[in-house]
Amino acid sequence: MTGIGTQICHPWRPRFVLRLREALDYAVFGLKASGSQILFYFYTNVDYPIVGYYFGDHALGLYKWAYEVVLEPVRIISEVVKDVAFVAFSRLKYDRPRLVDQFLMLSRLNLLTVTSYLAFVVIVASELNAAVFGDKFAGSEAAIAVLAVVGVFRAMSYVVPPLLDGMGYPGRTLIYQTVAAVLLPALYWLAAELLGDRLGMLSVACAWAIGYPLAFAVLAMIGLAAIDMRAADYLRRVGGIPLCVAASMVIGIVVHHIAGALPAGAHLAVVAAAMFGPLALLLARTQGITPAAIARAVRGDPAAPTSPTPADSEPR
Repeated sequence: MTGIGTQICHPWRPRFVLRLREALDYAVFGLKASGSQILFYFYTNVDYPIVGYYFGDHALGLYKWAYEVVLEPVRIISEVVKDVAFVAFSRLKYDRPRLVDQFLMLSRLNLLTVTSYLAFVVIVASELNAAVFGDKFAGSEAAIAVLAVVGVFRAMSYVVPPLLDGMGYPGRTLIYQTVAAVLLPALYWLAAELLGDRLGMLSVACAWAIGYPLAFAVLAMIGLAAIDMRAADYLRRVGGIPLCVAASMVIGIVVHHIAGALPAGAHLAVVAAAMFGPLALLLARTQGITPAAIARAVRGDPAAPTSPTPADSEPR
């Protein structure tokens, strides 16, 4: 259906045209982008065999459940923004003010969706396990909380590689993925060796929480340098989002304890309502973020209120 629709909207017929230099540029770009993806899938999956080898099948099941509750949804949620980001950045790479504005908008949007989800999951991890699988995955709650720290950084990291690729710098993305692919597996193994006797599979989750912020620091440095933005300016533009989520999380924790006697399903619903209602009000009041603004941001509209004001969008 995609192929048919593409031909209908943008008809194309092959011709005998050969531009070797242009083809080489595309090939080099593709190799760098593919290399980044291969390294990404390596360091995000090699922790499984390490956990299984050191701690056994049961621990691996708990760890994998924690990972799929936290980091897999983060990836899925971020794909929505990531798909928009590369196209938007490619179109705006010669218009630096609008490029920066678009980057900040998509960073805020992804940070909002991911941190809201993570805050809720951390609070209701026990009830979520009970509602879905009974007591089958009891004991994974600590790993869920630790990996949620990683999820916050992953939310921001999904926007920077499309920025670099869209600006024509896939080699810089490859540098970040190489750093992560070397650093994180080494920390998985080291944590299992040194902390495994005391923490079990949680040691590998802690390795994620220690190592990924370091890898993200490399990515942030590369990405912000590409658009001539200081880290302090970036944090000032996006920092209001996690503050709003943290405030709603406090409300959720209080309600979580008050409603502790409710059945698991009802408990999840009550905590969700207690968190996301005030969060929506906080975002609308302090950040100018409403459902309509989010919809415009997903469509790639730089004028959406999820971005800073035009006066604040200039890089410094």
